[in-house]
Amino acid sequence: LTGCRARIVSGQAAPAELLPGITLVRSDKGTGKTESMRRLAARVKTVLSVGHRRTLIRGSCKRLDLICYLDLSNRTATPGSGGHGVTLAAFMGEDENDR
Repeated sequence: LTGCRARIVSGQAAPAELLPGITLVRSDKGTGKTESMRRLAARVKTVLSVGHRRTLIRGSCKRLDLICYLDLSNRTATPGSGGHGVTLAAFMGEDENDR
């Protein structure tokens, strides 16, 4: 990640235009996070969506046409997708509960 951009957005609407690099967005439902990701995914080779709940990641993966990590073992994931979705707990190798 040398030379990678990093941006943190908290408590406000998602930026209208996400730039390649790392962008952490924490905002209320309906503030444009998924739509910003959709526009970014259309411009770059790969994206990684990390969330805090399995149901939210599965839903955003479906809307963004990403491979959800929960579907990898079920072999329902389509090879060649431009990105993946994973929960933070799974990414860190921790046991997780869907709250």
